[in-house]
Amino acid sequence: MRCLSIFIILFCCTKVVCAQFSNTNWMSGAYYDTKGVKYKGLLAWKAPDQDAEVSESVIYFKANAKSNEVKIPAHGLLGFVVSQNGSIDIDSFIVSKNPLLSRRPIIEVLVYRNPIKLYRSSSFVMSKAIKWADGRISPPSKVVQFDYYFGPDDQQLTLLDERNFEEVMPTIVSGYAQAMAMIKNKETGFKDILTLLHIYRYNDLPPVSAPAPLKKSGQ
Repeated sequence: MRCLSIFIILFCCTKVVCAQFSNTNWMSGAYYDTKGVKYKGLLAWKAPDQDAEVSESVIYFKANAKSNEVKIPAHGLLGFVVSQNGSIDIDSFIVSKNPLLSRRPIIEVLVYRNPIKLYRSSSFVMSKAIKWADGRISPPSKVVQFDYYFGPDDQQLTLLDERNFEEVMPTIVSGYAQAMAMIKNKETGFKDILTLLHIYRYNDLPPVSAPAPLKKSGQ
């Protein structure tokens, strides 16, 4: 636990990005084994399939671009960090032993600076078929589902959703006046969580092209 705590404190930061990538999309980063030893190189990972009989959570590692890839199961890790597209921003992931996340133990750490932390779990699920107004039907397909959890640590987690968002989120982003004011004034809701996380990290609204544009409740 001490190694895990040191890892989180040193490397956790807020990141407003998709928490999954495939093993064909290698990124610079490092992983930490169960003893806290750091291995730098290239990493790849994708969210587990929740519908699979065995939901596999693994990462892939290469010491460099010419090295052979090594498959590392979640139980062989404390966590890992990656940098997207050469960015100086770091995505931080930990491996949780919380029974709630037994089928998807790799979770992203979004907020760690405050007493109440925010984590994000991702998994592939089968979507429903969609019938469009013109009669076209989009068949079911695998999509990434994100679930957000909050708590003092990853062992004490509660699902964050529309029902508790307005009460809990100000505590999660406490100290960031703009984000707190938007929640208090009902300018944001659970659907705008990426906007709030961007404000938390950069102290400014995201660009117009952000995946979760700011909308007032009721619009």
